[in-house]
Amino acid sequence: MEKAATRKKTVIETVLAVKENFKADYIIDIIQGKETSEVQAHLHEDLEVFGSGMGEEDKTWNAVIRQALIAGYLTKEVENYGLLKVTDAGKKFLKHPKSFKITEDNDFEEVEEEAPARGGGACAVDLLLRRRK
Repeated sequence: MEKAATRKKTVIETVLAVKENFKADYIIDIIQGKETSEVQAHLHEDLEVFGSGMGEEDKTWNAVIRQALIAGYLTKEVENYGLLKVTDAGKKFLKHPKSFKITEDNDFEEVEEEAPARGGGACAVDLLLRRRK
């Protein structure tokens, strides 16, 4: 199974393991093995899926979740604060995984390009003032 399909399978299994009662950030914490106070309070550090995706960045898991939502494998219950739920298509995917592509988020904060400084702003003001007279 390809890496993206394995990641999606991990996300779906994690959502089911926590009985579809948590939001995306919490699912990512479990997958990455983060022992937050909330994870410990629910004893989710004992789950088989806990830490199964260590080594991947948050943005990677967010991209997997977003693509699973778009593909119809997960739904987000807006009226229940964004809890993730597995659809019938998601359950079918677990039984018969298939190829899946994800696009990772771009981190635009890392890329800083300054616009080239161009003179002429003052010249344009002068030109407009002259035309006004």
